[in-house]
Amino acid sequence: MNIVIDTNILMSCLIKPDGVVFNFICLLRRNHTFYINDYSLSEINNHEKKLLKASHLTFDDFQINKAFLLKQVTIISTEFMPDANLKEAYLLTADIDKYDVVFVATAIFLNGYLWTGDKPLYAGLKAKGFYNILNSTDIKRLLEDE
Repeated sequence: MNIVIDTNILMSCLIKPDGVVFNFICLLRRNHTFYINDYSLSEINNHEKKLLKASHLTFDDFQINKAFLLKQVTIISTEFMPDANLKEAYLLTADIDKYDVVFVATAIFLNGYLWTGDKPLYAGLKAKGFYNILNSTDIKRLLEDE
C-alpha cells in the first residue's frame, strides 16, 4: 500500500523519535511504501526551531533523526502533480482546509492513502466519501493485521 504522510505526522516523529508514530513507520515499511509531499519539507524547515525545542534533542541529534526519518520516505514534488489530481483534491478539501490540497492530491496521484492526525480533515473527507484516509488508530489496526 502507498501511504502519504501528512506533515503533522512527520512533526510528531521529529518531536518524539522514540515514539509510537515513528515506530509505526519503521514497522510498516516492510510491506508498505511511505511518501511525503515536498510541501512537508517546507513546513518542517519553517518550524524547525520549534520542533527542535519541543523534541528536547541537541541540534545534531535532531538533524540525525530528521535525516533518518526522511530516508524512510519518498518525496513527491507538487510541481509534477497532474492538474486533475490537484483539482479533485481542491474540491474535496476547499471547505475543510485548503492547505491540505497537496496531501490529498498526492494520495490520489499514488492511488494510495493519506495518513493524518488532522481530525477535521479525516472526518470531513470520510463524510464526502473519500475513504483513502487513515489516522493513527487505523495505522495501528493495519499493523496488527499483518
